[in-house]
Amino acid sequence: NEWVEKDWDWVNERIARRVKDTRDQNFIRFNDRGQEVNRCEAIFQAGTSQMDNEECTVSHQMLRGLGVVHMDHQARI
Repeated sequence: NEWVEKDWDWVNERIARRVKDTRDQNFIRFNDRGQEVNRCEAIFQAGTSQMDNEECTVSHQMLRGLGVVHMDHQARI
């Protein structure tokens, strides 16, 4: 009920902790057939048309590295 200012280190740590916890709790290593899939379906990213190609590439590589499979982009709008 009260506004509290936080520094960027606090914000970055908070985001990183939430992403890691979500990934750890929802990571799927094998599918129903026993095939290794290494994915996390609990995280979604919606990209922005303000990102250039290089930023989109880095963002998608990072997300793919985490196993994220659900992402979209609004550049076509």
